[in-house]
Amino acid sequence: MSAPRVRVFFAAAAAVALGSGLAAACSGGGGDGGTGPGPGPTTGSVVAQVGAGATTVQGAQVAVSGGATAATGSNGQVRFDNLQPGAYTVTLSQLPAGFAMGSETAAKSATVTAGGTATVNWSVQTVGGGSTAATVRTSDASFTNGNVTIPAGGTVRFEYGTGFGHTVTPENPSGSWVEHDLGSAADNFSVTFATPGTYRFRCRPHSSNFTTGMVGVITVQ
Repeated sequence: MSAPRVRVFFAAAAAVALGSGLAAACSGGGGDGGTGPGPGPTTGSVVAQVGAGATTVQGAQVAVSGGATAATGSNGQVRFDNLQPGAYTVTLSQLPAGFAMGSETAAKSATVTAGGTATVNWSVQTVGGGSTAATVRTSDASFTNGNVTIPAGGTVRFEYGTGFGHTVTPENPSGSWVEHDLGSAADNFSVTFATPGTYRFRCRPHSSNFTTGMVGVITVQ
């Protein structure tokens, strides 16, 4: 092979080798220098909204199956983040004084997807102006003023007085009328009763049924 042809051959081979090296460097050969997109979101969220007509309801207690419970803010909303994808039950467990469930269902279903936000809404009713019609207080192993009669739309406030380890356990829980612990003043709460009827309650640690021990009755007329 003549000298000029030898020089052309080696020049072409060097160009091919250089191009291959550049291609390998640009492609991140050997696993180094990759800058592809990171993994997508693995959890989702639930937003609960509670309103009464044009009024947003602040202080409503909302629970998500699995243990999380929080209160709605001034916008009537509460948000639960970092939930694993799947089916959840979202429950409006307590309303502030002046509101009632009406025809709404307390427990609703929500499906959480990765990176998504499921929304649950309640449209409740305003009742009775929210005025307190009666106050029931714990007293050692009994309820002070445990038997009360109130008008429909009236509110009963439950307060800690003395003793320890109390509950207010309704016989037939529904809507805002659900069991509460009442072991200190921080646990005080109110329930508005919109529908006439008889509502029996007890303290589980200090009674065996709804007729004996630490029990009470609310009669709504």
